[in-house]
Amino acid sequence: AFQTFLGKDDVSHEVEEVLAESRVQRNTKLVSILQLLKTRAVRWQIVTVIVTMGCYQLCGLNAV
Repeated sequence: AFQTFLGKDDVSHEVEEVLAESRVQRNTKLVSILQLLKTRAVRWQIVTVIVTMGCYQLCGLNAV
């Protein structure tokens, strides 16, 4: 499929890249929303995004 999509015969680099990403994702630790909110480093970013999206919903911009 890679050979057809990319139009070249040697796709070993791309296959290795996909496998490396797969290994990284398997080793990724999932956290709950509560754990995420307890983390000081990301709390204000999350609050900012929630407030911004709430404003979008209330003013009707998502309907445009």
